[in-house]
Amino acid sequence: MKTKVYVAMLTGGIGLALMLPGTARAGDGSLMEVTTTIKQSMSGMPAMPSRAMTRKVCSAPGSFDPHALNKMRPDSQCKIANFKKQGDTVTFDQICTAPMAMTMHGTFRTTGGANFTGSLHATFDAGGGQLMTVDTEYTGKQIGTCDYTPPRTSD
Repeated sequence: MKTKVYVAMLTGGIGLALMLPGTARAGDGSLMEVTTTIKQSMSGMPAMPSRAMTRKVCSAPGSFDPHALNKMRPDSQCKIANFKKQGDTVTFDQICTAPMAMTMHGTFRTTGGANFTGSLHATFDAGGGQLMTVDTEYTGKQIGTCDYTPPRTSD
């Protein structure tokens, strides 16, 4: 089902995209424990139970770059708008027209060192005119260092 795949990409893959802030040399990464809490709701349906998952991720040092979200799916047609960085806080909107129309608003804040908190609010048509909302909260805590290798990009 297309909607399930897209929700999985939104909620699971974004945790990894958070950790792709730019260029870094191999070996100078931060080993992060990232907890993601996901709440989904659909118009006209009872509330769905929230889910939480924790992963360990090797990330590049530096601040969050929302443009990495667009590199997750090279076949998608998404753009970042309203990007602002003020102090330790980054806010942005992501607007996609394919593979399905979706809008998302994100806020991420560093909380000391590589630690961060963040949230994403996404809405899209789940089919048949039913609006789906996915709210995701993130908490990332550095638990060590790791051998970071920058991802390959097609750019």
